[in-house]
Amino acid sequence: MKQPRSRLPRFGDWLIKLLARYEANPHLRGDFDEEFSFVYETRGFVRAWFWYWSHLLRSLPVFIKDILYWRSVMLKNYLKLAIRNIIKHKGYSLINILGLSVSMVCFMLIMLFVRHELSIDRHHENSERIYRIQGENGQQLSMAPAVGKWIAESIPEAEKVVRFKFRHDYLVKYRPHNDPTLERAMVVRDFGWSDPTVFDVFSFPAITGDTGTALDDPFALVLTESVAQRLFGSDNPIGKTLEVNNSFEYHVTAVIKDLKRTHLRFDVLAPFENLGKIIGRSELDSFDSWNLATFVLLPTNHDTAVVAGKISDLFHDRLKKLWNVDFVFELCALKDIFFSAGSSFRNHGSRPLVFVFMAVAVFILLIACVNFLNLSTARASLRAKEVGIKKVVGSTHRRLVIQFLGESVLFCLISFAAAIGLTSLCLPEFNSLMQRSLSMDYFFNPQILLVLVAGAVLVGILAGIYPAFYLSAFRPVSVLKGERTKGIRSGIFRKVLISFQFTVSIILIIATLVVFKQIQYIRNKDLGFQEEHIAYMEIARNKDIRDNKQAFKNRLMQNPLIRNVTYSQGRPGLVYNWEGFEYKGERSGYAIFTVDPD
Repeated sequence: MKQPRSRLPRFGDWLIKLLARYEANPHLRGDFDEEFSFVYETRGFVRAWFWYWSHLLRSLPVFIKDILYWRSVMLKNYLKLAIRNIIKHKGYSLINILGLSVSMVCFMLIMLFVRHELSIDRHHENSERIYRIQGENGQQLSMAPAVGKWIAESIPEAEKVVRFKFRHDYLVKYRPHNDPTLERAMVVRDFGWSDPTVFDVFSFPAITGDTGTALDDPFALVLTESVAQRLFGSDNPIGKTLEVNNSFEYHVTAVIKDLKRTHLRFDVLAPFENLGKIIGRSELDSFDSWNLATFVLLPTNHDTAVVAGKISDLFHDRLKKLWNVDFVFELCALKDIFFSAGSSFRNHGSRPLVFVFMAVAVFILLIACVNFLNLSTARASLRAKEVGIKKVVGSTHRRLVIQFLGESVLFCLISFAAAIGLTSLCLPEFNSLMQRSLSMDYFFNPQILLVLVAGAVLVGILAGIYPAFYLSAFRPVSVLKGERTKGIRSGIFRKVLISFQFTVSIILIIATLVVFKQIQYIRNKDLGFQEEHIAYMEIARNKDIRDNKQAFKNRLMQNPLIRNVTYSQGRPGLVYNWEGFEYKGERSGYAIFTVDPD
């Protein structure tokens, strides 16, 4: 009597069923069933069970080896067929590879930009606990010197407070061995002062020197890597003396890496205490000038609304007496400063613009996929006989689907490899256009590269899944008789895809033209002066020129090629100082830009 199938080990039976699909002997499962029943009838269930599993486990390596071998053979065969089709249909292949490559280049460039924008200030170790102190709704971004000091002394939730003040175009000189003939000088674009707690709050990696004590001395300086390289070359800058604006001497105590992915901008950093030596100690405790960026580090578990309320209560009476207004403070998270409408430091972005760019990148990639899909289905008649013959000689629907999907994935991988090279070539121009310093290094991270390759495979599957099922569904009898290979449904679907492709393309073209016109308008707008006839020279608050401004101006006017000379605080268009005032009970502010009458 034959053993009922229900008595067989279920997992083993399922395993044999899985492996038998690839085994040459179609009766493998039946042989196991028959032998199991014989052993069961003659020796009992326990011996039959041991016989079944011992033979199955010993057979597994052979089964797996055969599976891997035949799958590798089939993969090699699919690859040969795909390469032959690419070479045979060069025009079709070139259009597909070029379309996919260009779309991937656009996608990768935009994603580099998006990643850069969304990563601003995220690299700081305490980024989730750092807040900027500002007025309600961001109306007052700069604080008075006394604000940070009072908060540090009176608000227990404020673990650390750091204040920043920035000036532009400072002349910095280095004289090796006090020899004027070896003098090296440069104009520092962004010169800053901050509290020593800056390195406790923000993560600015040090190259040399101890950032923990770097700003303890009032005349200490912390340089960025590029400034240190320019002034000292390969020499060790620690302990070297620098002269700033021909007025004060400082010594270098630390060098940090150049600032990247942050809204803050400074090339040289001096202690805030040093500012008191220059403008007077009393100015550091005043409420007169509101021109400092002030940040606070809060505990891990904190309520920003409660802390902001305490700060408002702390200054309520003092500011009410000064301005007769109920000034309300609020805290702006560090990660939101770059995208805030009133972001300072000349470095800010637009969150809606980032999302628009993301949508554009996806639509560009989608258009390329639709284009690939349309071209593949349009060539259905050319491959119909191939499908019919393969089905007649024994190929299954599943294997045909795998073949066509493999071709689609191969197209995408070739396009991806080309896109990597094209992206590297286009990146410098893209950086110039977007005014960013993006790098391909991000894509060469092994994990990111693996994700990109997986993404290219996914794009290939998505782009080829419909053509694969569409082509593999042809009936061999109808195809070999020469009957039509497309139906009403496929025609409607293709028309919908083509309409979608053209609609999105037209929208993107119109948007591009609008942006181009806006840029052209900005570039060609009459600014009220002929910029090509005006030369700007940075004197970096040179003491000799400052003390003899008129004599220097008269000397320049003696040159017949110069029609006029004037002095200003800096380049027009840049904000160098903000001041506040009250008018009719309302607090407001204005930018100060100092110029000569002429």
